[in-house]
Formats: sequence, C-alpha cells, structure tokens
Amino acid sequence: TGTTSGSSQASAAIHYLADFKFRMVCGYDGSTPGILALLRGEVDANSTAWTTWARNQADDIKSGAIKPVIQFGLKPIKALPDVPMAMDLITDAKRKSAFAFWAASGEIGRSLLAPPNLDQAKYDALVKAFDDMVVDPGFLADAEQQSIDLGIGTGAEMEEAKNLILNSSPDDVALLKTALEEGFK
Repeated sequence: TGTTSGSSQASAAIHYLADFKFRMVCGYDGSTPGILALLRGEVDANSTAWTTWARNQADDIKSGAIKPVIQFGLKPIKALPDVPMAMDLITDAKRKSAFAFWAASGEIGRSLLAPPNLDQAKYDALVKAFDDMVVDPGFLADAEQQSIDLGIGTGAEMEEAKNLILNSSPDDVALLKTALEEGFK
C-alpha cells in the first residue's frame, strides 16, 4: 500500500536495517489488492498482518501457494514456528535496537490506551479486565469461529512493549527514521 502503512514500513525497515536486496513497490489500494497482486504473480512478496493471511488465505497457505518467509514482531507467532524473525536477520546491534523500537508497536497493535496519570486502581482494573478477556472461553470461541488467530499478549507484555517504545534512545529513533526514508528507495 502506501509508505505510511505498517505493512509497507515493515518492508522498508527490514530492507534498510538488514540490507535486504529487493525493490519496494507501493501504491496498491489496501492489503487485498496487494495480496491479489501476489497471487497473480505481479509481485514476489507482500507484507500484511498475519491475522489477514490466516483468516483470508488459509487455503493458499495450506496448499503452499503462499509461503510465509519472515515475521516482523518481537516474538514469534505460534502458528509459524519455522518462519524466521526479522530481528534475527539483523546482525548490527544498533540496527537491531532500532528495529525493536519499530516492532514493539506491532506487539501493542490495537490494544486499549488510557490517559497519562490515570489512577492506579483504575489502571489495574483495566489491565485485569483485558487479561480476563483474552482467556475468556466465549471470546476465544468467537475468535475461532471467525478464524481469527489472536496472538494477544497480556497486560504485562503490553507494558513491556510500551516501555521499550518510550525508553528507546534518540539514536534508535533517528536510525529508524532513516530506515523508513531510505528503505523505500
């Protein structure tokens, strides 16, 4: 899609930070046209959230028509035990740290946010409610019925990702900015 989408930025970041040799093609109008371009052979690879692949292209993945080749998060997706992590393909420690800063946002994903200086008791209640939800049998059954591979972390894991982002060094931020500018070239 465009250069501001997370999927395109993941590719740009790994292109620059791991010095991968490929040419970026942006401009597809969303993930579905990009996936169709992959299926038609117009492009050799496509970066889209795993939940989209698992839900909408399960048959193509199972048949081998689509093969996952890299994961962009901080921790592996359970359904992809043999697919390497992008983080492991970056050899330079400074570049790896900048990539971790970027990848942490994917761990947070669409989790709940609260304002700063929230009363601790309210914060604790929100975290408990979130942790209770992600193990609730009804919630999990609903996700499975819709073929949604959740991969949701706990409130404590979201806190770790948040802290990684907020405590990233100015060097990490600058290097990631460069990666997101240069990675599209």
